[in-house]
Amino acid sequence: VVFLAFCLVVAYMNTRVEYYQVFKDQRELFKEVKDEVEGMEEKKLGYESDSGDIFLFRNGGNAAPDQLHNEGSDNLMSNIEQINDLSGGKLDQLRYVQSDGEMLISFVFDWERAYGDTYHIVYCESRDVVEGLYDDMEIEYDLKELGEGWYGIRVR
Repeated sequence: VVFLAFCLVVAYMNTRVEYYQVFKDQRELFKEVKDEVEGMEEKKLGYESDSGDIFLFRNGGNAAPDQLHNEGSDNLMSNIEQINDLSGGKLDQLRYVQSDGEMLISFVFDWERAYGDTYHIVYCESRDVVEGLYDDMEIEYDLKELGEGWYGIRVR
């Protein structure tokens, strides 16, 4: 019984970090997306949500086609599709927000929690800005530094 419980805990822990592993294995692909987003003209992006987040990509799933922001390029869509494929089709959104003069880009996996907790891979040069934005959402989350301005966030 103890062995079975241990195996279940290990299996659960492994599923919780799969998105971080996709990032670790494909860091350059995530960086390419970040670089392309940084190159977009902010004034052309406009705001698309009440929270000020700009949705650059939404995975339509089975019900609707995928949506890429009209300022996104074919190369950006190709890179996003690669990340989505590598995550087993669980990339739901790519969001952008400016806060305190800092850019924050978040890759949101399993938004509807069909496979457990929601995970975000976030780029921002300031950890304080990341923590501030997530604290303002009044949600429970765990933050893990992934290096060079990248963070993994598990929303519980």
